[in-house]
Amino acid sequence: MTPERALWAAVLDAAILDARNGRDPAYIDTPDFAMVAALAGLDPDAAREAIRARAGSNAGQSRAA
Repeated sequence: MTPERALWAAVLDAAILDARNGRDPAYIDTPDFAMVAALAGLDPDAAREAIRARAGSNAGQSRAA
């Protein structure tokens, strides 16, 4: 893994942890997430599916107030 890819993987890991902990769960549906996933060497759609599968169907969906 290149240093750049490792950096983006760390950014992606932090974003996933934030989404799983309810701190901006909608982030995984943004173009920024897609870019970060791609820069980390992952398919953005596959990454989203994996996150949702692990966190349940609420990950990445906005919560009603």
